[in-house]
Amino acid sequence: MVDGVAWKIWKSDKERFDEEFQKGINDRNKGNIDNAIEHFQKAAEIARRSKEPELMVKGALATVMVSFYQMLKQPGIASFENLKSSLKELVTLNPDEALNLALPYEIKASELLQEIDILKDLYSLPQFTLELDKYANPLAIADEYEAMAQKLLSYGREGFLIQDLLRLEKPTNIAFRLLARSRILRAYAVVDEDPSKAIELFSEAMGYLSHLQDQATTDFVKNKLEEIGRATKCWICGRNIQGEGVHFFYLRTKLTPYIKKSYGSDAPNLIVEKEGGTHIAVCRACYGAIYHLSDKISNYYYQLSMKALREVESRLTSRIEELERIVGRLAHQYMQLTR
Repeated sequence: MVDGVAWKIWKSDKERFDEEFQKGINDRNKGNIDNAIEHFQKAAEIARRSKEPELMVKGALATVMVSFYQMLKQPGIASFENLKSSLKELVTLNPDEALNLALPYEIKASELLQEIDILKDLYSLPQFTLELDKYANPLAIADEYEAMAQKLLSYGREGFLIQDLLRLEKPTNIAFRLLARSRILRAYAVVDEDPSKAIELFSEAMGYLSHLQDQATTDFVKNKLEEIGRATKCWICGRNIQGEGVHFFYLRTKLTPYIKKSYGSDAPNLIVEKEGGTHIAVCRACYGAIYHLSDKISNYYYQLSMKALREVESRLTSRIEELERIVGRLAHQYMQLTR
């Protein structure tokens, strides 16, 4: 005792833990996430080494805090899996353990575990692109999107508990987005065989998109509905055909006023003016025949050109060799004269 004050030399594990944990909270509140993680890690290590039973749950809590803020720094499959693992350990010890995540409401460990399980699956989904030809198996991706959408719709909350921290949309909005994407992929998969079915699926996608603010995807689907719904007949073979860009294409040509007047009304969309010229509708069969024939003709003339180039090359090579021999003789004669 010094001046009536008893000095405590050794701190208990609990005191050391509480001190480090509070430092982590303080740094978190200041936005110093890296420092906060470091303090939570130290607290977890103190608890791990301690023999005090009450620190078992506290240590698991500190580990969750480490995993949680690491996840916030870099959301992804690995960080979600790590957080899920640490939450499972805490839930096993105390499912009702409250988490101090600087939110205006309390979150229990068991509640966050349920949400992280969903978010991990959400972040595991394949990326979506409107370049649909990049999908090797669009139906399999569509199945994954729909399964995830159903999981989100059955979640039972209007918003995620950590929605603001991760800047996420509401679960229902994400579900509608995934359902729209699944319909787009299914439409793409079926359009070669059944354009009418593709129109039905694209229409369903448009219905889901009407709940969202996604102008790019909405415009894409709207264009697809117009293109696939467009019907005409082939200028060359006369077959009735539906589905621009899939079952028929427009080829640029030159038509006289007489031809336009005489045949332009044979079918809707038969002749169109676009890209500064006149185009006629050609079915995929005729288009393919023209394409392969033009390719064959191009290859024929390419081979002729290459043959001519090789002949020129051969003549030039012979001439160069002849000049080299002449230069060699002149050089030899010069050397003889200068000796």
